[in-house]
Amino acid sequence: MSRTIIRNGAHHHVPHEGESWNMKSVYRASAASIAILACAAPAWAEETAQTATQARSAPSPKAPDEIVVTAQRREENLQKVPVAVTAFDDKKRDQLGIRTIQDMSNVAPGLSFNAQLDRLSIRGVGRLTNTIGSDPGVAVYNDGFYTSSNAEASKTPMFVQSVQVLRGPQGTLFGRNSVGGAIMVISKRPADRFGGEVRLSGDAYNGLIAEGYVTGPITSGIKYRASVQFGPRPVKEAFHNIGPAGDQGSSKRFLLEGQLQWDFSPDVQLWLKYSHAEWDHERYGITNFVSPYATTPFFPAGALVPNAAYGYAVPNPGATDTRETNLNTTNEDTLKKNHNIVGNFRAALSDNVQLKYVAGYSQYVYDLFTDLDYTAAGKQTSNLGSRYGAFSFNPTYVQRYVEDKKYYSNEITLSNIGSNDRLNWVLGAYQYHEHYYQPISWYVGGDGTDSMATALTKPICLNAAFGLAATCAPNPERDFYRGTGDLRINSLAAFGQADYRFTDALKVTAGLRYSSDRKRGVETYRLVSYNPVGAAYCVFAPFGVIGFGNCGPLTAAQDITTYVLQIAGSGEQTRTLRKRFSGWSWRLGADWQLGRNTLAYVSYNRGLKAGGFNLGS
Repeated sequence: MSRTIIRNGAHHHVPHEGESWNMKSVYRASAASIAILACAAPAWAEETAQTATQARSAPSPKAPDEIVVTAQRREENLQKVPVAVTAFDDKKRDQLGIRTIQDMSNVAPGLSFNAQLDRLSIRGVGRLTNTIGSDPGVAVYNDGFYTSSNAEASKTPMFVQSVQVLRGPQGTLFGRNSVGGAIMVISKRPADRFGGEVRLSGDAYNGLIAEGYVTGPITSGIKYRASVQFGPRPVKEAFHNIGPAGDQGSSKRFLLEGQLQWDFSPDVQLWLKYSHAEWDHERYGITNFVSPYATTPFFPAGALVPNAAYGYAVPNPGATDTRETNLNTTNEDTLKKNHNIVGNFRAALSDNVQLKYVAGYSQYVYDLFTDLDYTAAGKQTSNLGSRYGAFSFNPTYVQRYVEDKKYYSNEITLSNIGSNDRLNWVLGAYQYHEHYYQPISWYVGGDGTDSMATALTKPICLNAAFGLAATCAPNPERDFYRGTGDLRINSLAAFGQADYRFTDALKVTAGLRYSSDRKRGVETYRLVSYNPVGAAYCVFAPFGVIGFGNCGPLTAAQDITTYVLQIAGSGEQTRTLRKRFSGWSWRLGADWQLGRNTLAYVSYNRGLKAGGFNLGS
């Protein structure tokens, strides 16, 4: 069951969720989801005089306080749409100070965003993990192009005309991963007349955002828009580091966008957009380790390498001041090789039938380096527990996390023109492809001259019985953990929806979609341990591996992957997963126009979400 709360004309629907490994289905039960929209637009929408979307080059005139949305794949007055929608246009975002998706979540009913984990949810339905192979529960559309990134919704009003938040399952028209809802981002389009604007803004941390655009005609029927944004943020009032890595918290961002629009005739239009973003953060928003260092255990239970804080004399500054760190590795993340292309084409095939084609391509590489040990400890020498003299180790432990992603999609639809016919309909076909590679490694930094680093580059491999394997692959990056995930997705769908108006006030709606997702994932996994004071093989050159335990400087780094997994073989392990996920989603509904600003509707929606793989974990 589900429940609907009617409050000040807005309705808040709480769905019941059922989940299995193969599919996730979210329902809105018809008997309990009747809502009355008295003055349906929220307070910020009622006041605006700006249209919330601009799907055609010459939109029809609108009433002064009319909000137009495209929640049903056509331009409609928000107060006549039987879908739970919150629309933000550029003017209202400026008035309310809404710049990012985080700001929107503070005012849009049912929308929440976790900035640290970059997870978006609507009515509690979203994603619980960022692991490769899993999908989000909220679909984000960038000018009709599906994107797995939330960044588009966080573009400033300089770039975005409107953001529409659709609550509840939207599987029929918006397809994959819209079980919680969908977010539609509509870019500002080229203007018929030359114009431009420059803005400068700042924040409490001395951050600066400079942005601007120019737009206008090139020749008759061709116009352009070019926009740019630069946003540096200095270190001040971020994280003061007493270690050698320097203060943490600075940020540099750059965004470039270019558009071209061809109006071949009033009924034929082509629009193209290219955007490129890059950033370099010295971890603005980094988390800090705020407990005292554990300086007594040398090799804690379950560890792969010695404790970095063993015998460390410098107390952790984060224990007394959460804004102070002690690091010898710069925490940094960068976005590079980012390119995004979106194209929209529309043409009237007859007086009442329109064709639309939306295509897009996106790629990026995200690279994150993190200090794993939260100390500035350097190379140390010890003979603790060693039977063969002193050994050295440099506990500069670093995590590297990479996302390398490419995806593209094509969608073609046929529909009637307008939204006021007795019968309104849309038919469509959709294709999506994604390739996503995600390696994660924990490795030993430093200059590589210590005993531990030397041993890690040429480990020995152990089998499930802790015996020696004949061969073992080298480990030149000195990783003590490495996992990778490589995912490919191919998705196809066909859909249709129609609404029929029996009277001027009564309308019924029905929609159906079939989706098929094929996923193939390959993951690798490797664990290498170095324990000079415990159970480990010794390497006696030139005699080879002949000793065992408390080896000190003669300790061999041990690849224990198959020993931990208790499987056959030795060394790095690989497995391949394949599965096809398919199913139907649909919508049934009816609505009554009770007055100029009052709409009552009942709706049943079923969403569909493909299953996934827990790759790289």
